[in-house]
Amino acid sequence: MRYDKLYSAEMLNILKREFLVSERGHYSLRKVADVLGIGCDHLLRISVDAADRIRIDALRAAVRDLQRRNIGPMTIVGMAGTTEMGAIDPLDALADVARVLSLRRR
Repeated sequence: MRYDKLYSAEMLNILKREFLVSERGHYSLRKVADVLGIGCDHLLRISVDAADRIRIDALRAAVRDLQRRNIGPMTIVGMAGTTEMGAIDPLDALADVARVLSLRRR
């Protein structure tokens, strides 16, 4: 099934926003990005540690890189139990990063 896109790739390039998620994020996040019209091109996968949790240092480095390119995160997605490994991201640390970036908690 194909969904009409709410935003074109060009529009998101103008908005300059990315979704940040660990590389262990569920495959459904790709579908969510497509359904919302955001597209997988704007889903940035962040590396994980030996326990399959998002690396906060890699997240911060990715944010700095995006900021250098005048791109901001639209959201940070934390995993509270991945389907493959049951890994739980350090949610408090993710919230701290989001707070610094003025992203609201939902």
